[in-house]
Amino acid sequence: MGTFYDPDIFSAPVYPVQFEIINEENRTVPFIKIRNNKITFSISCTIYIPNNFWIRPYATVDDFIYFTILEGNQVIAQQIGNLPENENFARYTVKFDISNIKEIKELNLQLAYTSKHAGESGITESLRVGRFFNTIIPVRG
Repeated sequence: MGTFYDPDIFSAPVYPVQFEIINEENRTVPFIKIRNNKITFSISCTIYIPNNFWIRPYATVDDFIYFTILEGNQVIAQQIGNLPENENFARYTVKFDISNIKEIKELNLQLAYTSKHAGESGITESLRVGRFFNTIIPVRG
């Protein structure tokens, strides 16, 4: 995982319509807590996929949503979800267990659409161009 932090959002073909941070007690919270140099939390989100997304010449390729957590401009965790075929809404809940967390005040969460697989040539640029959500998650010690 390299560095690809860039706050600009490009015109991705999917749109976030709901977003929640969920703590270890399964409660929606506005920030995450560090416990024993570790953070455990889930991100729940719903993505809208317009009908015209499915009417395209490359509709048979794989489609993914990447959930990337960064500290500063360094990727520290990443989860990948498949985009459901021919659906207008996709709901994801992804869990993150991140160890060796030092004194930090915030993490950056980025969501991006791509048809590239992890490790495939050009994935970093594809995630940069396909990013459709970028936010800061406050962290408390």
